Amino acid sequence: MFRVNVLPESWEVTGDSIASLIAVLLGVRKIVFVKKIPGLEKCFENVCRFVDKYACELIGKYKLRAIVVNGDDLSSITSGFINV
Repeated sequence: MFRVNVLPESWEVTGDSIASLIAVLLGVRKIVFVKKIPGLEKCFENVCRFVDKYACELIGKYKLRAIVVNGDDLSSITSGFINV
């Protein structure tokens, strides 16, 4: 087994970046981020306001379709998966 550092070693890299990288590696073009953000129903535009900096770079570089939905609202989660 060998080790490869694909993600930068930085506090700016979170689970958002890991999920985005996995999507890229699997060839997935759509990604839904589920977050607890009061007042947010769902966000199709300006997703970078809600994800970490490196995830935003991956989304742009690989042209992923991304959406952020409120984890407190079950209906926004299910509609997020349908609408992406």
